[in-house]
Amino acid sequence: MRSSTFAPHSSPPFVAPPSAPDLPRSSPSPPPPPLESTPSESYLALSSIPSTTLSSPTRKLIVLDLNGTLLLRSPRPPRSARGQHHLGPAPRRVMPRPYLPALRSYFFAPSTRAWLDVMVWSSAQPHSVDDMLLHTFGHDRSGFVAVWARDTLGLAEDHYHRKVQTIKDLEKPWAALAPPEQGRASPSSPTWSSHSAATTILLDDSHAKAALQPYNHLCVREYTRAQRNADLAALGLGLGPQPHHTQRVPPPPALETTTSIGEEAADADVHHPGKGHKRKRSKEQQEQRGEDGEGLDETLLAVIGILHTARLQSNVAGWLRAGALIQPRPSLKGDAEWFDYPALMHHWARRGREAMHELGLVVEHGVKP
Repeated sequence: MRSSTFAPHSSPPFVAPPSAPDLPRSSPSPPPPPLESTPSESYLALSSIPSTTLSSPTRKLIVLDLNGTLLLRSPRPPRSARGQHHLGPAPRRVMPRPYLPALRSYFFAPSTRAWLDVMVWSSAQPHSVDDMLLHTFGHDRSGFVAVWARDTLGLAEDHYHRKVQTIKDLEKPWAALAPPEQGRASPSSPTWSSHSAATTILLDDSHAKAALQPYNHLCVREYTRAQRNADLAALGLGLGPQPHHTQRVPPPPALETTTSIGEEAADADVHHPGKGHKRKRSKEQQEQRGEDGEGLDETLLAVIGILHTARLQSNVAGWLRAGALIQPRPSLKGDAEWFDYPALMHHWARRGREAMHELGLVVEHGVKP
């Protein structure tokens, strides 16, 4: 039987992955059932409940994807090259996304751990998850409440080793992370609490993987080789074309952000790049952008800002469904996302910097050639 990639941690107790029995080797694997990709009625009902802003944080759960979200892995070497290695597959280089060290510091700061559970759920195989975590989180891996890999996705044997569409059903971690005795309060163990659509954020670059709980999905742009080259070029560490992902159109209104976005757009003139002049930046903006690298991908700083705001929400799914990031919320493939608008990205990245400074944490980009 395949074994999942897990690490011990202090609290809550170790969470085993959903078990999947090996299929018989003597006959072909039966075709897997079609993927369920429609949210349940109960989920839709819960996500329709408006969120309210709380005076103090309630416990939340963030479920992290790895490749394409927090990092970039180098391509697999050709089979001919792999055949020359007799000690196993050739290692693939792991390149963290900018500001992953800052996100790591935020996750495991004592004041954050008081209200946040952090879990990894990757569709990569266990040995690959091991390698990615070794190069990105190191000893902090012990702080995850669970680390799940490909063997938790319920794939048939013939699909396990193939690139197929997968779905991350959050009902699985909600069940696995539930307290041993439901309904019993444990004041001495505040970490041990039930999670649901009201408390969870799935951080992933794929919409398809969040099909069952779409309003808990914090979608980010995939971190690609082109963006990595642009980040290196921004720091003078390499040459590469700047990716052109952002849309030069006025952003739609977003809850709690309209005023700040308007001010930032006016300062940076991000929606009118062809006017032939630059507006003078405020001293605060110059200090913030210059402290750790101008022009880098700010996605993970924005994630910090969004998460720090979500900690005070009574219903995360209701908050995101109501348009906390962008209104109207994208509903069709190809619709503009929150990260397609520079002003929205800069707004949430600024919120992230403010959260880091509030906690006394260093904003480190961590980009290396």
